[in-house]
Amino acid sequence: MSSPILPNLKPIPIKDRISTLFLEKGNPDVLDGAFVLVDKNGIRTHIPVGGMACSP
Repeated sequence: MSSPILPNLKPIPIKDRISTLFLEKGNPDVLDGAFVLVDKNGIRTHIPVGGMACSP
């Protein structure tokens, strides 16, 4: 049996996550299940939501 290609992923602890995200100079969008920010030139920037803490 071969070893896995990627190491086991660990979630980011809540204390290390950000709780507020300000998006400026662009519009939020979803692309292939990921959140992105689209600027006026159409350039998409990935938003790393795995590092955010959200509550309902």
